[in-house]
Amino acid sequence: MNAICFECGEEKSAAMKMCGSCKALPMIRREKILSICLSSDCLKQRNLVFSQQHIFRRGRPPGFRAKVIREAMMIVDRLPDNLQVEHSFELSGEFEFPALIAE
Repeated sequence: MNAICFECGEEKSAAMKMCGSCKALPMIRREKILSICLSSDCLKQRNLVFSQQHIFRRGRPPGFRAKVIREAMMIVDRLPDNLQVEHSFELSGEFEFPALIAE
């Protein structure tokens, strides 16, 4: 699993890609940050699965620790201004944080 949709929790191939299920597309900065938080660029697989289950159960993403949000913000700030978010984009941040999701 590479990423999950910030709206419906379905699996996506990339954080900045349109969801094939609900058609949500990260357009504003907050959505882009959340999309990156919900990707393998910031989360290990077990936390992606946890996040997906949380969205399915509660209809919203889980809360993330400030460290994860800061890292996602740094990635968003490095994205090209002319990025076409409907296409896949290689995000090069490699993060290895233990326990990324706040309880």
